Amino acid sequence: MPLLTQSDLGTENHGVANGHTTLRHLHDPSLAASLQRKFLGGHRNIKPEIAWRQVCQRWAPGFEDLLDFGVNSGLYNPDDPLERMVFHHIFILWLQKELDKFRLHFNNSKPRYDRNKVLPHERPDNIFECLEDFGTVDFSVKVDPNHLSSVRNQFAPPDHFVFDLVPPEFFQLASQFEAEMGNPEVTEDNIWVIYSELVFYFHAVEGQDDLNVALSARSTEPAPPGGLGVDDDEFMPVLDLPPYRNGNQVIGVAVTAGDSGFEGEGTGSAYSDTENMNYSSDGSEEAGIIFTPGGSDNEDMY
Repeated sequence: MPLLTQSDLGTENHGVANGHTTLRHLHDPSLAASLQRKFLGGHRNIKPEIAWRQVCQRWAPGFEDLLDFGVNSGLYNPDDPLERMVFHHIFILWLQKELDKFRLHFNNSKPRYDRNKVLPHERPDNIFECLEDFGTVDFSVKVDPNHLSSVRNQFAPPDHFVFDLVPPEFFQLASQFEAEMGNPEVTEDNIWVIYSELVFYFHAVEGQDDLNVALSARSTEPAPPGGLGVDDDEFMPVLDLPPYRNGNQVIGVAVTAGDSGFEGEGTGSAYSDTENMNYSSDGSEEAGIIFTPGGSDNEDMY
């Protein structure tokens, strides 16, 4: 679990902020008077924005073309409740699998070397699994499974309808029809064919009570296009707590050229040519850890 999370402003982030803050409070009661979330407006949420731009530029275009094909050719009408549910049932699961493949590829790919970068140059998964091999220290908070279950049940109960892509009655019928079709594997080449066949099966039983119940279980859209407002039953406000406390921050691990675990000579850090003092949070010396007050304004902080 990260010590602090950040995101753009938006009601879609309230649940994540509340869940993470509550978890942090359960593991560290001294934080009980502060929100462990930073809401950044404009273009200040740099890291997530970079990651999202990479997804939009490197992953999304081909899939957008595929989706547009179905709409433009008349295969899919998003205003038709039946077609929309079939679309959700097939496409969302498939797109999630494709996103998982992109994530695995990204996390197991070595980035291009940058001599101005202080952080390790290696595959992200390797760094995450073997921090000590790259001259880094693990400051993450290990989550108690009991606390995690409690917070999940409070802010994201597993039985909430939002976790059902389609109503249970519709899912049962769709699974039955897919079995009759031979449970074909969904791919980019056949996904619209499978969608069309499944829509045909549903039209054949149109008017049945089970299908009518399923279609009436959902509104035209899962949520309003502009998000939930304060008057909606499902709206979740952010916990009424002061902003997080920004105390002394860890700058990094003191290393010397040739013994850094990083690629290239030295670290390239602004601190490389200066003498660093090592302190622990309680004031006692602890070799290798550099603390400086007011670290949030330091461009070299990581």
